[in-house]
Amino acid sequence: MNAALELPVFRRYLLMRVVVVLAWQVQSVAVGWQVYDRSGEVMDLGWVGLAIFLPFLLTAPVAGDLADRYNRGRIAIVGLSALAILGALLVAASSPDAPRYALFLVLVGVGSMRSLLAAASGAVLPLLVPRGVLVRAVTLNSGVFQLCTLLGPAMAGGLVAGLGVPATHMIATAGYALGALMYTTIPIPDPAEAAKEPMLRRVAGGLSHVRRTPVLLGALSLDVVAVFFGGAVALLPVFARDLLVIGPWGLGLLRSATGLGAVGAAAWMAWRPLSAKVGRTLFVSVTVFGLATVLLGVAPDLPTALVALVVIGASDMVSVVVRQNLIQLRTPEEVRGRVVAVNQVFVGASNELGELESGVAATALGPRAAVVVGGLIVVLVTTTWTRLFPSLRSLDRLDDEPADVITKDRTG
Repeated sequence: MNAALELPVFRRYLLMRVVVVLAWQVQSVAVGWQVYDRSGEVMDLGWVGLAIFLPFLLTAPVAGDLADRYNRGRIAIVGLSALAILGALLVAASSPDAPRYALFLVLVGVGSMRSLLAAASGAVLPLLVPRGVLVRAVTLNSGVFQLCTLLGPAMAGGLVAGLGVPATHMIATAGYALGALMYTTIPIPDPAEAAKEPMLRRVAGGLSHVRRTPVLLGALSLDVVAVFFGGAVALLPVFARDLLVIGPWGLGLLRSATGLGAVGAAAWMAWRPLSAKVGRTLFVSVTVFGLATVLLGVAPDLPTALVALVVIGASDMVSVVVRQNLIQLRTPEEVRGRVVAVNQVFVGASNELGELESGVAATALGPRAAVVVGGLIVVLVTTTWTRLFPSLRSLDRLDDEPADVITKDRTG
């Protein structure tokens, strides 16, 4: 049995994560189908990403500072409660009589609350488990997230097809509310008293730590660029409705395929944790991610698309596990919330702005060509990053250096 799973508090945390991430996934699929089915405009999928990301970007630094200064559990409960309220507003915005801008206004609020939740919840694990089992705990946590990305979209596709968009939003809302209730059962200690310094310096502390630690900077920036150009998830409604003609159930299947690959990779890494040549493994996985994206772009049928998406999910999972463990192992506790917030901004930039980029590229080139070009750019970027960040390329073990060791690279 995994040592982390022997801890009751960690098991409660994982169960809460299952509920919350399922709600998140169900809501995301419902919004994507709702927007595209209503307008038929590919660009609207890009606007959805922008409506969520911009407030996320603006509030994430403050959210990280709050997570380092106040109890992270209470902050997460506030974020989940607010997401439940916003979920109820999405039900109202899904009415045919609701103005088109109403949905996007609600999504602005969703983006803000997601940043608050992400900063607090993402910095909780080191407070719940001993450092000796932290790598396994992070890997399991990432695996659970990916398992939910496997089950959630398939569940959402069935719910949208069978019950409709409003009922699907109501179910997601109930999930957020239940998650807030479950968080009250997880004992999370208050943080140590923070040093007194100007707010702007506090807020910038996470970014400064990442900038001065090339291994972190390289891993985070590689993920940003790769997913920005290679992330094709925003265009899956187009594949499902127009290119492969498989409807909302098929959309759920496509969205779940990446989760299937990620869960398989997570299970493998939980059984056999990354113990050597971590940097080389990271670069190989991102290259595979780009090549699989090219395959998705040219996929003539559903089976080929599913294979491509499974490989995309598995290769991306390797990057996720490396990045998350580096954040937890190489970051001092007093700045961890702010570093997690920086990571969330990076992830949000790649995912949400990547959706906008996908919409723009698909409008200009067509959806298939946009995906193929994006995958080729990922391969080119990965080759470039091996030269820009030699310390990341040569990284052997995740815990080679203590968190407070600052190194210099050609970037620094």
